[in-house]
Amino acid sequence: TPQESWLRNLYAKILTMCNSEPALRQGSFYDLMYVNLNHQGFNPHSIFAFLRSALGQTLLIVANFSQTAQTADVRIPADAFGMMRIEPGDDIEVQDLLSQQTMHVSLHPGDETRVELPAKGAVILSLPQPNLPPIKIFAGTRSHYLGESICRELGIELGKMKTEFFADGEFEVGFEESIRGSEVYLVQSTFPNADNLFELL
Repeated sequence: TPQESWLRNLYAKILTMCNSEPALRQGSFYDLMYVNLNHQGFNPHSIFAFLRSALGQTLLIVANFSQTAQTADVRIPADAFGMMRIEPGDDIEVQDLLSQQTMHVSLHPGDETRVELPAKGAVILSLPQPNLPPIKIFAGTRSHYLGESICRELGIELGKMKTEFFADGEFEVGFEESIRGSEVYLVQSTFPNADNLFELL
């Protein structure tokens, strides 16, 4: 039936986005329901809202389980702007990844963002992120797996570095890519032996 075809196409689109959009594939989750339970303009019995964020992408996802279209005033707390990398502002143009349509919203810490929701539908709004220096993470020889796990959660590649060992027991550590202008983090165990600490230094 036409309704079944529509539903199958919608599921296919969502599954594709789950693999192609970094914030959906492996981003951080921020629940917005706890700050939206008791204010007018948001019906917690039929609307569900949350944020997903990865480096380079923040998504506001609002679902409407009602049989009728609704307007939701979604409150986004101040700490979410820092944690989820949201750039505040007025009359910001955002894109709904589901419908591919653009809309304008206002984003301010602790204030409400108005979102128009279709009946039994949802919006996935791609929000602007502030211009921050790129993050690069490097891992020492004893913490390579941990470094890879952290980068996988952030949706970035583990930085390239080289550790060269010499016959006399000494070693030299160096970056194999530019770190100029980047926010750099080093992941390395300091558990004995002492080489772990010296590699970090």
